[in-house]
Amino acid sequence: MDKEIELEGRRVIIECKQVEINGETVITPKVVQVIDVPMAQETTTFDHPVTDTPRASQADGG
Repeated sequence: MDKEIELEGRRVIIECKQVEINGETVITPKVVQVIDVPMAQETTTFDHPVTDTPRASQADGG
């Protein structure tokens, strides 16, 4: 089953497989695709204070 999440302003598609190890069912995630989301869409899709932190630090360094 594929799952789509947003991470640091990027859309990440993850493939999850259920595997049985020593009698226990474990879900193994694997990154399938990383999609860069333009800055304009970033704030409309998610309202996280975390996404603003990297941009602020880049502005300070410049």
